Amino acid sequence: MFKNLLIIFLLLGGLAYSKTNVPIMLPEPEIDSKLISETDSKKLKEVLVISAQSGIFKAQKQIRGVSFSLIDEKSQEDALKEQAGQRAKGCYDNECLVDTGRMLAAQKLLRFSLKEISKNSWRISGRVINIESGAIENVEVGYCKECNHSTPEMLEVKVSEISEKLLLSLHEDSVISSSSSDMVGESKINTTSISHKALDSQLEKNKQKAFDRLNALTKEIDEDEGIIAPLTSSSVREALNYYIGLNKQNISKEQAFKIMEKAAQRGDVVAMGWLGIFYHQGVGVAKDSYRGAEWCNKSISNSLENLAILKKDSEAAVVMGIFYDNGYGGVKPNYSDAYKLYLLAENHPIALTNIAVMHYYGNYVDYSIDSALQYFQKSGEMGDAVAQSWLGYIYKEEKTKINYNLSYYWYLKGASQKDLYSIRNLGVLIFNGQGVERNEKEAFNWFLYAAQRDEMSAQSWVGYCYQYGKGVTKNTSEARVWYEKAAISGDGYSMTNLGFIYFDEQNYSKALDWFQKGGDAGNSDAINKLGEIYYNGYGVTPNLNKAFEYFEKGAAKNNKISQSWVAYCYHYGKGVTKNLTEARRWYQKAIDNGDVYSIHNMALSYYEEGAYITALSWFQKGADKNYSTSIYYLGFIYENGYGVTADYTKATTYYQKGSEAGSYDAMAALGILYFNGKGVTQNYSTAFEYFTKASENSKTAMEWMGYCYEFGYGVSQNQKEAVSFYKKALLKGSTYAPQRLDVLKGQGFY
Repeated sequence: MFKNLLIIFLLLGGLAYSKTNVPIMLPEPEIDSKLISETDSKKLKEVLVISAQSGIFKAQKQIRGVSFSLIDEKSQEDALKEQAGQRAKGCYDNECLVDTGRMLAAQKLLRFSLKEISKNSWRISGRVINIESGAIENVEVGYCKECNHSTPEMLEVKVSEISEKLLLSLHEDSVISSSSSDMVGESKINTTSISHKALDSQLEKNKQKAFDRLNALTKEIDEDEGIIAPLTSSSVREALNYYIGLNKQNISKEQAFKIMEKAAQRGDVVAMGWLGIFYHQGVGVAKDSYRGAEWCNKSISNSLENLAILKKDSEAAVVMGIFYDNGYGGVKPNYSDAYKLYLLAENHPIALTNIAVMHYYGNYVDYSIDSALQYFQKSGEMGDAVAQSWLGYIYKEEKTKINYNLSYYWYLKGASQKDLYSIRNLGVLIFNGQGVERNEKEAFNWFLYAAQRDEMSAQSWVGYCYQYGKGVTKNTSEARVWYEKAAISGDGYSMTNLGFIYFDEQNYSKALDWFQKGGDAGNSDAINKLGEIYYNGYGVTPNLNKAFEYFEKGAAKNNKISQSWVAYCYHYGKGVTKNLTEARRWYQKAIDNGDVYSIHNMALSYYEEGAYITALSWFQKGADKNYSTSIYYLGFIYENGYGVTADYTKATTYYQKGSEAGSYDAMAALGILYFNGKGVTQNYSTAFEYFTKASENSKTAMEWMGYCYEFGYGVSQNQKEAVSFYKKALLKGSTYAPQRLDVLKGQGFY
């Protein structure tokens, strides 16, 4: 009951005005079923298009100032065929349909997808896509159990309902009428803030309809024998009328406060709760959170005298539970009382969600993922978007519970209620192909929808997509815009990525500034990059001591690259005293975090000491991870017999694997074996091929290319080409190249 009084959705009214025409493109729905024939599927699509049209016309009757028109079926069919002819895969994806809609001058694309989850059980999703931008504007999801495609009446009803909801929700400011049950059913409290704050953005909406609704609610309460008279006092209604100016009364917050105070002093439990809210918000009185908490406390205490009343008035228990849970209004946080109050609220979805959160974090109750899931499930099934987003999170992130299909299911449910957290994470699942087919463009549209509504992490994702051209044309300028939006909100990841953009552009001063901001925000990648900047001297004077300090900070945050750097610095005495014991300890930490480079460096730490057998085992671990340099070193050890019997056949095998994995040193080494005929049949042409593959990156390969051109091994003799490759090797620090260049110079080729 308290919920009905606290959160009444007041719809904006207005004068009559001319209608704006909105052309809608309605293609046939997608049907995903392995149980029905292609013929039946086609028939079902035709029926459901008509059902969707029915929903559009129902919505039309309830919306002021907007007129919907469907694109002519024949024109649409011809345009789709034309688009399909230009695409190898036909015209089924959103991108092609949007392009078609532009050809037809449509404004909105209304699209349905049906998936048969099990026999006669269907998931139906509808979405509205803006033709101009290609962005998803609205989503609704429904389920139809015991729905047989051969008698599709229930499916028809569901599609019609979803079609109607999509358009009503999209044009909610122009809705003429809405049923009482719909208004109450859409009311929700955000568990992250006290519920009465939801009123703030609603005060200026349709006052007459709100007055009618308030009276209807009061009548319902009067007829409920379980609620005692003080809860329905006319004083509360009168005060609320003054609070939001209902029934043609002028708004007077002072008068509202006076009337509510008198009612509370007479013992009206609801008035006590409202008076607490007035004090907490400063409505008609100086803001006083302590007095606010006191009156809310009195409200719940009086309710506690009669458990039957409390259960009827579960919203009061929820509100006070939130006070105790979060320490609002000067109330000292008390998880024990909060938990008890939530339990008294029985099946209130917000109470269930908050109980689940307490189990998830182990606040007052024992930590239990299973218990948290149980309560989240109940609340999610009751329609609480916060619980639905939590379920999506748990099934995506909790290692013992990972189930991407269920994560997708719950995030989609939350997204259908416009929960921005769910919308963004639904995009992540689609981007990664988790629980659904990977589709970067569709993911980008989800990110953009949430980002345009100020969801910080979604803004960061939009920046990422623009930066790397994921699902949208690459555009560094747009990436900056979105990263900066998220950075203003405090997103360290976006600050760090701005640093990387400027770093790649060699604007080191701006890069340093953004990495510093990202580091201050706690992003370990930014901290690590600061270390690399000072280590290598990018735009600053190299400072190994300062670099090591940053690496240590990053390592303390469990950044595996920083841990590897700390190990490397100890290994070679860079910015800190050389200490192999510490180096190996930090290499191991990085390895435990999945850093393959540290496996190789661990091997080098033993190889450089001459502990070849130990080194061999570590190189093998790196090779098992397909780390090409480790594979090369295995070949080098067997070629030279370090700690093992020399074996050219094994060396050749490892060099071949290393070459395939991308090691230029392995390519050069394999070329030398073919040149000398060791472990393989001598073949100068094959040797030259391997030298050529490695010649852009390997000093050894450059030297051998020069040698082959100088003397005509595996290639026609060409001293000028030899000079060119010897010069390249010289720039890489070759000590052999100067000797050959002197000889060629004496011969007049240089």
